[in-house]
Amino acid sequence: MNLNAEQKDELFQLRLTSKLDSRTTACRVRVDHSTPSNPVVLGFTQYRQTDAFVKATAQEVYGPDPVEVQLDILEEQSPAFAAVHESFAPVWRNPDSSDPEKLDTQALYGAVVRTYHEDSSYTFVQHSDGYVGYMPTSSLTPVSAENYLAWKNGPHAVTLKPLNAGGAVIPPGARLSHKKDSVVLPCGSELPVSPDQAAFFDPSRSSFVEALEKRAAEFMNSPYLWGGKSADGIDCSGLVQTLALQEGIFLPRDASMQCHVGEIVGYLPDYADLLPGDIMFFMNDKAYVFHVGIYLGNHTYLHSAGSTGPTKSSVYPEGTNYMSRYGSSFVYARRIHR
Repeated sequence: MNLNAEQKDELFQLRLTSKLDSRTTACRVRVDHSTPSNPVVLGFTQYRQTDAFVKATAQEVYGPDPVEVQLDILEEQSPAFAAVHESFAPVWRNPDSSDPEKLDTQALYGAVVRTYHEDSSYTFVQHSDGYVGYMPTSSLTPVSAENYLAWKNGPHAVTLKPLNAGGAVIPPGARLSHKKDSVVLPCGSELPVSPDQAAFFDPSRSSFVEALEKRAAEFMNSPYLWGGKSADGIDCSGLVQTLALQEGIFLPRDASMQCHVGEIVGYLPDYADLLPGDIMFFMNDKAYVFHVGIYLGNHTYLHSAGSTGPTKSSVYPEGTNYMSRYGSSFVYARRIHR
């Protein structure tokens, strides 16, 4: 079937959106036909794997002549962060607030988001629930990676009632770093809070991973079995689903479904923002999450690998039982425990 340029563009975008969930995967591309040479794909994507997928899809649609792909890979940037200093900040699908149906979500006061680049008066961000989109730059205060790490991995409070923080109202459901009897505001000042105003959590004190390792002992001698969920044979997502369920947490069955559950982590180099018990996900060059494991701390994770069944592996090549197929394909983790 011979397609014209407009039809190829439409097919290209349909293939991308069928594989890449634009709500949680940064991929914004367009095709430039302004020159008489081959089409040029411009824009940005999030991971090396999604870049490879876009290139392969472009070649399939626009081939047999070569197509040029010029994409920025966002994960190659040094991580940068900002905190929301207004009661809430909208996250738009595009850098444009004129269409209310393109409002995807909101970030509440105190939320620390990863920032990528500015577009006009908007900043492209990723929220802790995984959503990506454009947030008004005026709603954000840049913060350091240390501030992000304290907010993500340290003690925090979730507000139960509205609080007055100077010129802004902190709504119920806002999350802020917690010190003694106060919460830390984006400007760095502290606001006293009482137990009836906020609930307090410390993810670094979770006993979740200790329980998982204890339960995992029942499966360590099991062979790998695609689709398996028992000691007679178990696959990677079956192991994670079963261990989580034994601790009262229900996860979907497959890695490609589990990767949407929980708080997104894994931005910092050297896995610095992972905590034991975080669920690690691995993506192939077709932009498909094909593997999952549980981070145990000390740069080690538990997973059921096709050649061995349940095993512990290092995330680094110099570590014990490093598996290159997985070490090179990690994309992010999700936190499902408190």
